[in-house]
Amino acid sequence: GTEILRGEAPWRILKHGRKRSVIMHSPEYVGGIAWHLFLDPETHHASLRLHPDFVDDHGPLALLWHPHLRPIDQMLLMYNFASTGGAMLHAASAIFAGHGVVFLGRSGVGKSTIARQILSSRFGATIINDEGAVVRRTRAGFDLYGTPWPSSLRIASDHKAPLNCLFFLQQDKMDTIEELAPAAALERLLPVSQVPWYDQEYMDPILATLEKLVATVPAYLLRCEKGFGVVDLIQQHVSDFQKVPA
Repeated sequence: GTEILRGEAPWRILKHGRKRSVIMHSPEYVGGIAWHLFLDPETHHASLRLHPDFVDDHGPLALLWHPHLRPIDQMLLMYNFASTGGAMLHAASAIFAGHGVVFLGRSGVGKSTIARQILSSRFGATIINDEGAVVRRTRAGFDLYGTPWPSSLRIASDHKAPLNCLFFLQQDKMDTIEELAPAAALERLLPVSQVPWYDQEYMDPILATLEKLVATVPAYLLRCEKGFGVVDLIQQHVSDFQKVPA
């Protein structure tokens, strides 16, 4: 195959037509390969070959926790979404009375803080996840799904809801909400989305999904300080769009 990416860690990605393979190298094992992942995004099939000594060294549960294997699950989903109208986002997510809401931002901007405040509030919202979210296109718009990768709150559920609102988090001294035009929302969305920038064949459809997302779902800049007042502001905003017929 043709190499399209060599990571800082000892792994690389090769292309074989529309298929892909990911190889984790390690001098610890005969042949120099700890594992080899084969992906066929077109048929949504994958296979993983582990060096037997790798299993012996780390045990049968290595797939669940070993840092050398951490890219596999997210990579599988990212490539799968390229052909199914989905995308993975760095976001906390919640459901307010059946309406899905995501709070997007890089690490440290306050996703888990917002989720913790909502969880402790009187509004009865359901936290889906405090770190990662999945969105997928539907005939009516987009649906929101949880992911199995929690952050500090250790919340990772499999809830699903229609996605009604995107909040981009920005730390500030005051709590305010500002509506964003689709172009401004997309500019903020790209850095917090998982996109295979190194692989144009699969990058383009995911970018098209993200463009459709900001054109379909209302987006807002949520400036906030780390206090519970922002939850009241969010609830009021969510209540306003709950009054609008679907």
